[in-house]
Amino acid sequence: MKSEPPLSEISLQKRICKFLQDNRENELKIVAATSRNVRSLADLIEGRKFSLYSEDQKAEWRRCPEMGVDIVGGSGTTPDIILSSDLSKQQRIIIEAKKWATFTHKEPPASQVARYFLYLLYATLRYPLGKNSPDIRRAVLLVAPTKWFESKKADIWRRSVCIHSELAQLFDITFGEIHEDDLPPS
Repeated sequence: MKSEPPLSEISLQKRICKFLQDNRENELKIVAATSRNVRSLADLIEGRKFSLYSEDQKAEWRRCPEMGVDIVGGSGTTPDIILSSDLSKQQRIIIEAKKWATFTHKEPPASQVARYFLYLLYATLRYPLGKNSPDIRRAVLLVAPTKWFESKKADIWRRSVCIHSELAQLFDITFGEIHEDDLPPS
């Protein structure tokens, strides 16, 4: 059985980062968002300045050790891409890239997706600057080829979103998909 090289996910991460570095977040279309009026990453960022961290910058991933490794998944779980608000200094958007691999944690109520959601719920505030000073909205996004979303590999994603979407809506945290096939040329 032939499998794709692991670098394919790294190249996908770099491609997404390049869009963000070039201020092209409006071209990163979000499909199946659990929040209303979210059609692209620009709808979550809303023109606010952010710092961008990729998986190779593990030191920037604030694990909040006081919440325990059970929630964030221990040292083996690091988001692929993190957008941190320059205003509040909070990590607001977590993006996971999948090309061929499955998730690290596979039990839907406590999957890798769920752990990132619980991290945002615990470690960030809905209104970190007050209700009258909105910040970048919070989200857990998954970028992958459409074929990946149509495969059994996406079952964990779908079930995790189903389990947590009602709570996510109450606290304005968005789950959404970015289909690699829909990305314009870099």
